[in-house]
Amino acid sequence: MTVTRRNLLRGAGSLVVGGAVALTVTTPVPSRSAVARVVAGHRRAGEPVDRGRVTWGQDDQRQTGWLFVPDPAAWSGGSLTPTYPVAVVIHGGSWSDTSDPSYMADIAIDLARYGLAVWVPTYRGLQGPGGWPETFQDVSDAVDYVPQLADLGRFTPDLEQVHLLGHSAGGHLATWAATRNKLPSGAPGADPGINARSVTSMAGLYDLALAEELDGGNLVRDLMGGVTPQEDPQRYDWASPADRLPLEIPVNALHGSADEVIPLEAVQGFLDDLEATGNPGMVEVLPGIGHDDWSDVLGEPWAQARMAFLDCVGNR
Repeated sequence: MTVTRRNLLRGAGSLVVGGAVALTVTTPVPSRSAVARVVAGHRRAGEPVDRGRVTWGQDDQRQTGWLFVPDPAAWSGGSLTPTYPVAVVIHGGSWSDTSDPSYMADIAIDLARYGLAVWVPTYRGLQGPGGWPETFQDVSDAVDYVPQLADLGRFTPDLEQVHLLGHSAGGHLATWAATRNKLPSGAPGADPGINARSVTSMAGLYDLALAEELDGGNLVRDLMGGVTPQEDPQRYDWASPADRLPLEIPVNALHGSADEVIPLEAVQGFLDDLEATGNPGMVEVLPGIGHDDWSDVLGEPWAQARMAFLDCVGNR
């Protein structure tokens, strides 16, 4: 299939500054599902606690993350170290070193209201010290850092209930991270310390060899260290979650039909393969939804993604 869309990943997340998304709406009107008190059997309660910024690696500018925990009054059950499932939220922004995870903060806080600890790590990216393999290794290490969040967060992470969520380039990285147990020894991210129980991707990208051939594919080539799929097919195979289906865990892949940053044609093959292989999870294309619509916590796209995500988390 030949797809020519000039906006492939270009500017993904770039409208985000300081946690706000540049939208043309004025006062949002929340849908009934956006403010649901119970979603997929999970109740909504309390005001989450921001435990602050955590440095998980040696680079205190890039290898950091935010940690949000549920309201202890609503969720601790009186325990000083309550056990919570964990959501690892991977931000987008074209894999750029200047991308900012703050636009995912509202989503993180929303998930914490349903009784999850939420970890929002950053990573080294393009136009900086990232790319191949650094960006991938950072995401892998940030997921494996979850057990060490216990002391700072004053909770016990349920390591059997670690679930991944990502948007745009973060959707690619979260889905890739969910496949690490299928990578050969020696590949970046192989031999994971934490195996995810599910992954939910909003407007993600999954087949980097296909994406490299599209208009805007130079960004993918930069991510892969400047090489093409023909020059290093193994590298592209290791970096593309599309090459490791089916998985034994749910994969929720949600995309908008009006996405002009990552057009539907660029991911349709992956969506078809999820269904063809019988991979558990949800595949959904939302009509009229664009690339940045997912980060509006009062919007229907996030309500659908949240439902798919929480449906994979064990009820409490």
